[in-house]
Formats: sequence, structure tokens, C-alpha cells
Amino acid sequence: MTKVIIVGARRRRQGIGEFLAQAFSAAGAEVIAVVGTTPETASLAQANLLAQHGIKCAAYSSLATALEKESADIVALCTPFDSHLAQLKLVLAAGAHCLCEKPIIWGMGARNIPETTQIIDDFIHNKRYLALVTQWPYTLASFYEIYPELKNQPVSAFEMTLSPIRPGPDMVLDAAPHIISMLQALAGDGTIQNVKSSFTNNENRLTLDFDYQQTAGANTTVRFITTVCEDIPRPASYSINGHVLSREIELPAYKIWFQGKDKRIQASDPLNLLVTDFLANIKNKNSVDRQALITSITALDVLYKNVTGS
Repeated sequence: MTKVIIVGARRRRQGIGEFLAQAFSAAGAEVIAVVGTTPETASLAQANLLAQHGIKCAAYSSLATALEKESADIVALCTPFDSHLAQLKLVLAAGAHCLCEKPIIWGMGARNIPETTQIIDDFIHNKRYLALVTQWPYTLASFYEIYPELKNQPVSAFEMTLSPIRPGPDMVLDAAPHIISMLQALAGDGTIQNVKSSFTNNENRLTLDFDYQQTAGANTTVRFITTVCEDIPRPASYSINGHVLSREIELPAYKIWFQGKDKRIQASDPLNLLVTDFLANIKNKNSVDRQALITSITALDVLYKNVTGS
């Protein structure tokens, strides 16, 4: 059985570690350990996974120790991005695959892109799989179930609305990797151009307008709106060529529904679909999507610099 270590499995505000642990377990993998910032937080995460999801695992306050004591095939990094570089190097040294919270690396200024590229190439050299936690493309099947007439049509316009919990430029780091992953899924590789950004509501709302110039030659006009929201579930929607899909989450059962036009459908959790796909890529020995990961960090850099003026 595939063995997984979750780093950052305790949900305080918006952490995704608990849900990834559940998704890996549901997909047939074994979550063998969690890693927290302290022994206390690790024990809390361990107890929560057992109580809420029936997952029995060890608890550590050091990833290095966990990798030394446990034989892990996969490490899921659900930690703040400023800790990723050191953690990714430990994962590489241990010979494990990695599912990493977005962005892969940040906070290094001009070194963000070269350091990310080097990490990607190191995973490829070691024949280990690396992917980002960007699950929104797995909702496209639901979109096309509601709008079958749009399937295989060129995407000339795309709009997305998300609700991160942090205001200001951090909104870009929290949410923009999602819209970048959607553009890659819909339009292939490309570059972000002609960015216009504006904050309103005391930096609690950000609007980004830009062009996504596809490598294949076509152009997609894009609008991205993020509004701070701490309440769960947070609003989210997107539109393709003016056709809107809204997400609804039914709590506490966490049932996901998508509404579009006059149709409402229940859908599989896209995070579960992402994990299933991640495991399949490892099983089939597929190569890391190098270009997609480099495009993602490059596009994020463009958006962030526009918002911050740096």
C-alpha cells in the first residue's frame, strides 16, 4: 500500500491538510504520519484524523525525523510557502513523491522562478512526481455536463471569483494559482499580458484584468475577482465565454453542488479527483509536467509584481 506523510494536517483557518489526508485514505493510500510545528499541534492533528476520519497514524514535529523513522512513498506539503524549499529538499533526499500546496516556492524575490525550476528538475532527475494542489480543473466535467454545447469550443473569455481569507497582495498568492491552473487546463500553455489591477474595500477586494496569450496563438481575456471571506463555505464561481458555474457546499456533510443556467448537479469533491489522478500518475510512472509548473510560477510572478508594483 502507498504510504503518505501529511505535513500540516491541522486545520486552523484554511489548511487543506486534513482534507488531503482524507482524500488519500479514500483513494486507498495509507496515511502513516502527520507532521506539525510542535509536538502539541502534531498530536492535535493526529487525534483529529482518528476521531473525524478513522485514520490512525504517527505524529511528529519534524519532517526530517518523520522521514527517517517512516518509510514514505509520498509527502503532502500543506504548509506555508516560506517553508517549502527546505521541506522539498528533505523530500527529495528521502526519495519520495510530493503533492505541494501552492505556490511551490515563494518569498525569494528574483530567485522564485530559478529556484522553483531547479526543484522541478531535481524531481524529474530523481524520477519522482511533483504536483501542485490546484483542484479546480477537476470541476470542468461538471461545467460541461451543464453546458455540453461549449465542450471543445475555443475559450475567448474566462472569469473566476474566489474568496481567500487574507487581504492585500497575499490574495494573489492564495488564489491566483487556481485561475492559472484553469487557464492551463482550458487553453494550454501561455503567458499573462496587459495586466490591470485594482483594490477596493480597504484591500479586501481585488480585481485583475489581463490577457492570457496562448502559445498556440489564440488569446483569452480574463477577469479575476477575489474578495476576503472567512466564513465557511466561501463563495466561488467561474464563467467560460459568459456561461456561469457557481459552487455550493452543503455542510456538515460537505456535499458539493454546481449551479449553472437552470441546472443544479451534485459533483465529486475535486480534491479527491486530484489525489486519485496524482496517485495514478505515480503508478503509471508519468513524468512531471515541467512546463505547466514553470508557467504557473512565472504567471504568478507577473500578477504579483503588478499588484505590488515591484
